[in-house]
Amino acid sequence: MAEYQFSYHWSTKLNIILAFLAWSTVPIILISLFCFDIVIIKKEKDSDKKRSAIAGILAGLVVFAVFVVNRLQYGIVLRLDFPSTGLLELLPLGFGVIVGFLFISFMRKLANKALGIITMSISATSTIALFIFLFSTDLQLHVLNAVLGYALGILLYIVLFSAKSKDYWSNW
Repeated sequence: MAEYQFSYHWSTKLNIILAFLAWSTVPIILISLFCFDIVIIKKEKDSDKKRSAIAGILAGLVVFAVFVVNRLQYGIVLRLDFPSTGLLELLPLGFGVIVGFLFISFMRKLANKALGIITMSISATSTIALFIFLFSTDLQLHVLNAVLGYALGILLYIVLFSAKSKDYWSNW
């Protein structure tokens, strides 16, 4: 009997810790991504590129609005409960790592040519992922793993190519 209470007690604490990590980490990463768009605009000196970046953010928000309007047919309810089973999903995590890694490598190569596309993709994906995470319980775990993988992919790129990324990030 004492073993059952002990395991239940630790299981409850573990669920609280996992929920706190999920509900703090994912929104912070997604909001930071959106804020990165604003940093891109503030740091850009060329007025044409700045205009392109602003238009990209606005286009990303329009894509987000279209997504939300499309999801209205399923009903939108804020769900704060978080499924605690099967937290690690390798497919979304691996997909996020690959996308994050490739995104930074493409961003380095295309930053001068397609700044609007970059800001549009950042604003659309960050806002849509945050919406899915908050309102779509059937996709919460997928978004959690994909966002954490995305952040890991970006950091992995910086770790592997720190000399190149140091020069790049110093411009921002």
